[in-house]
Amino acid sequence: MKTLSLTVGLLLVLFTVYHSDASKAVNSLDFCCFHFFDKRIPKENIVSIVKTHSQCSTPAFVIKTPRGLFCVKQTVKWAMEQFVKQERAKIEPMLQLTLQKSQNTDQDTQKAFLCETD
Repeated sequence: MKTLSLTVGLLLVLFTVYHSDASKAVNSLDFCCFHFFDKRIPKENIVSIVKTHSQCSTPAFVIKTPRGLFCVKQTVKWAMEQFVKQERAKIEPMLQLTLQKSQNTDQDTQKAFLCETD
């Protein structure tokens, strides 16, 4: 009985946490853009850029700045360029880390091979 109560309690907590996090996500269907900012936002003011959900009627970016959130259509060239730069900046450190691990593994393999042939 205690196990059942504990399991139900944990599931309730997990569901609550998941649901509250999902409701804050820009990618959720709850957040689609219907009014769009027409001016260019200086790249120095851009904190982050996130795409809206693919099922929204108009594909858009939600751009976070110190002054708040702004919706910009995905067809706007400067917004797409900034989004791509942001995504590349996220991926490059991961690629470098992967390359370093690969090089370390290759060096370890070479050392092991040299030790065996001696």
